[in-house]
Amino acid sequence: MIAPPMTKTSRAEDRSGEKTLLWRCGVCGELGSLESVPPACPSCGAPGEEIGYVEED
Repeated sequence: MIAPPMTKTSRAEDRSGEKTLLWRCGVCGELGSLESVPPACPSCGAPGEEIGYVEED
């Protein structure tokens, strides 16, 4: 049996299935990178206690 040829995948295909961690404001839903979690929501001003962590595909 002959194996099918290997194909090179794009970066997007290589990353499929990986999850990205983000912060989300529990009041307005604003999302941002965990690299810069604000002390308060930059959109609505909600305190840091309202900011949680979420995973996105």
